[in-house]
Amino acid sequence: MYTTAAFFSKACTQYANIIETLEGAIFVGDEKAYFDKGKVLIAAANPDMMEYYIEENDLVILGNRYESQLCAIEMKAGCIIVCEGAPVSK
Repeated sequence: MYTTAAFFSKACTQYANIIETLEGAIFVGDEKAYFDKGKVLIAAANPDMMEYYIEENDLVILGNRYESQLCAIEMKAGCIIVCEGAPVSK
């Protein structure tokens, strides 16, 4: 049995399809690769709490908070989706 958050990776969705669906853009990585490991998380908590939930290969949806973006990178998220046209921090 899969958790809802992990089910998405079991579908082996190609990143190109995620990009197209979200009408987004890829800045780093290979759009031909597949999201086939990890779970999907919405990073609404502060970074201190996020460290308990984000694991390597997870797909993390977040906003314009620099600390949240950095935390997802440090936790080795496989994909980071920055929403609402927010800038990607350096």
